[in-house]
Amino acid sequence: MDMQLNRKIIKDKRLERTWSQSHLAEVSDLSLRTIQRIEKHGQASMESAKALAAVLEMPVTALQTHQSKLPKFWPLPVVFALLSGFIFMLPAAAEKIMLNVLLSEQGEQLADVQMLNDQNKESEIKIGEDLKITFLSQVTETGLILTSVKIFERQGQALNLVAEPAIMTKHNQSAVIKLDDLSITLEANL
Repeated sequence: MDMQLNRKIIKDKRLERTWSQSHLAEVSDLSLRTIQRIEKHGQASMESAKALAAVLEMPVTALQTHQSKLPKFWPLPVVFALLSGFIFMLPAAAEKIMLNVLLSEQGEQLADVQMLNDQNKESEIKIGEDLKITFLSQVTETGLILTSVKIFERQGQALNLVAEPAIMTKHNQSAVIKLDDLSITLEANL
């Protein structure tokens, strides 16, 4: 599945390093034609985006474009209706979720923390310079708590995304995520 990348960021980061397109292709293990296509059109596969993010030492999300699907000009009644609905929904979006996180590796406890999160806002835990884990929780329409987790590990100079598990639990129910020797026990409470 292709994604849209910000061509300007990729080219600027390449030029900051005084790299040619050929050099970027070589260090990212992509073809020169792929680099040329990405810098011209911004279209890239997830694998190509990850390779570029790794060599440019930035998360894939920083390379993505976030184009609005909205037209440039909206009639005033439509804007008012949208804002009214948004303001009405604000109290529900401000609900906090308590995350109890126990992180261990090969049976050794690395962290035991509690985080009070706003719904749909990412929080993170860093363990030294080599491990970062982010959490994004939200309450579903059915009252279950969906927590998306991103696990980043150091590979060379950069922290690279290695897994993106998501778990859904009931209030006050725990679940375990395992990745190789890493174990994350997570309990979410409203």
